[in-house]
Amino acid sequence: MNSGERSTARSGSSIRPSPSSIYRTIGIEHTPFTVQSFVDAQTLRPYFNTHLFAIDPSKGVLSLWLDYFKVLVADRQFQSGACSSELHQIFLHQAILSTLVAKLLPMEHIRLLTSEYSYPLHLHHKVPPAHRAGSLNDLVCAVYEEDLPHPQTIRDLETRDPLYSWLLKELPNI
Repeated sequence: MNSGERSTARSGSSIRPSPSSIYRTIGIEHTPFTVQSFVDAQTLRPYFNTHLFAIDPSKGVLSLWLDYFKVLVADRQFQSGACSSELHQIFLHQAILSTLVAKLLPMEHIRLLTSEYSYPLHLHHKVPPAHRAGSLNDLVCAVYEEDLPHPQTIRDLETRDPLYSWLLKELPNI
């Protein structure tokens, strides 16, 4: 799992759905551990991106994830209050998963992936220089949440052949 949140989130103005509402629904009073966001190094309640993860099916986390998602999506009060904005609705699934992971899995059973496994390409310019990827070729999974940038417009991130040539050829088709 990768930890983090969009770099625009700050204390008091998070784009994530209200954790207290989700925590209350799932039955957790507080988080047993914290994580640090990749882009802006904020200490957060457990919050994991869902771009790339693996969970032991015997833990039941994914079944519960779907169950709680359905409950919270159908909850009119929650949807009109804590989850009323488009961004809160978009990231609800991550907030629910994160709450379940915090409740059901001890931190020593969680392996956070390095940034190469879920690199926020759309936030590359906001990643501190010391933590920026040097080459698109070195990334296992590059995440982009807006339009995929054309390889000729990506600044400060090398892209070598054969990936570069493939992107130039295939991007118009993606």
